[in-house]
Amino acid sequence: MVEINNKAGYELDIESLRQVVFRFLKHYQKENLEVSIALVDDEEIRNLNKVYRGKNLSTDVLSFPADKEDLVDNFLGEVIINYQEITRQAQDFGQSPEKELVFILVHGLLHLLGHQDQTQAEREKMIQVGQDVIKRLNLSI
Repeated sequence: MVEINNKAGYELDIESLRQVVFRFLKHYQKENLEVSIALVDDEEIRNLNKVYRGKNLSTDVLSFPADKEDLVDNFLGEVIINYQEITRQAQDFGQSPEKELVFILVHGLLHLLGHQDQTQAEREKMIQVGQDVIKRLNLSI
């Protein structure tokens, strides 16, 4: 099950977003696990980033993998996306907000699977894995 909470009320195709998550989970043979996605604004993600990472700044995505106990209950974790930041990044990268949203969503989901991007090498590898998954599965909204 994929739960999507559009807390900031963005006008997005939520069902297409849900399908991206379903296809990602199926690809990684995790379709039996539940994922929660929340779409928030700058202020909310800044508050979460401060509380959970000690960084008082806005970011594009935060991922919260489930604890081992939650995995028993088939919960993989939660991805929180700041669509305001996504639209800014899309402009910076010269692409549509929808493409940037898919990339960031996949990035967040990869974190739920255990991928890390603490170092430059990890970041580059994770970007490549994300791009490969998007291309291989033809993910879009």
